[in-house]
Amino acid sequence: MNPARDYDNAVSISLFAEFSGVMTGFAFTALVLIITLYNNNDKERRERDAVASLFLVAFITFVLSTLMHAAVGGEQTASHRAGSETILADLGLCTAFIHLFFGLLYLTSVMKMQHSASLLRVVVVVLIPVLGYGYVFGDVVRTAPEFSPLFIVNSVVLLIIITLPYALVRNYRRDRRSPLLKLLNASSFTFVSLCTTLLVTAQTQPASYSTPVMLMVSLILAFDAVLLVFCVMAFHLMFAGRRENEQPSLHG
Repeated sequence: MNPARDYDNAVSISLFAEFSGVMTGFAFTALVLIITLYNNNDKERRERDAVASLFLVAFITFVLSTLMHAAVGGEQTASHRAGSETILADLGLCTAFIHLFFGLLYLTSVMKMQHSASLLRVVVVVLIPVLGYGYVFGDVVRTAPEFSPLFIVNSVVLLIIITLPYALVRNYRRDRRSPLLKLLNASSFTFVSLCTTLLVTAQTQPASYSTPVMLMVSLILAFDAVLLVFCVMAFHLMFAGRRENEQPSLHG
């Protein structure tokens, strides 16, 4: 029995398109609430701008993810082209999910909700990347097995990315949240836009088309780079929060 024949990828893609659309509405609702509920003093205005920018990018990336999954759902056969498109849509959805939950992490951090922030840090740094990457790998095995070795090798890189930022940022003494936040928004938006562009380009190709290996390697490395920025920022928020909590006792 061939497991791939017992799994209807078209149905899965259509359901994920709907699910991504629901998450788009959630990101938009959160963005509106953040804009309308904050007070208007200078400090809260800066925090509001930072959090709003995260949810704005999450909203845009979920819109692009929804469009990608809807486009893949139009494929009538399990072709090489459909397999490449599925990988691109999955990577875009995974990135959008991480960005949305990082927005929640940033919001709970600036509101000094340390327990919630700790839980969301585990979600952003470990849970979503591992589960998301696992789902992407499952689709690779089913729809584009020729790329399986790349994703297997990259799983080792993924483990390094999850653990390395802790050592990188633990000795930071300056608050680097603003430049890291801009880099985070730019990298996430650029990566999902790139996935969308490559998917649209693939749809103009014949059904036998498969994403070139070197292009797929570059795309995986780009995903790793985006994930590294997420992890660095997540741990930086943790250590920055600890230093802020310790500050009063230094002057007490």
